[in-house]
Amino acid sequence: NYHVITMAMPDYDGNQLRRFWGYSFTDMVDGLAFVIEPYLKKKSQVILVGHDWGAAIGFLYLSAYPGTVDKFVTLDIGRKENVGEFRDFMLYLLSFF
Repeated sequence: NYHVITMAMPDYDGNQLRRFWGYSFTDMVDGLAFVIEPYLKKKSQVILVGHDWGAAIGFLYLSAYPGTVDKFVTLDIGRKENVGEFRDFMLYLLSFF
């Protein structure tokens, strides 16, 4: 028995942002936490899959909410040769939290 929950980045469903300045990483991480929280209360296993920028948000989520995800899968985050650069970029972003 399992649930599959899909979500897109804010406003990816339309042609225009509902907010003039868009959304911060904090907004998106908090939105993801809001979606995951009910499943944590049910003691459900959480496997988070992040694609492209969703992978970046996933990394930020894991940093902000450690221990809430059982497994984390990233897809299409760039070439293997760039993983170190991506990690450094994510650490740079985390420095603002």
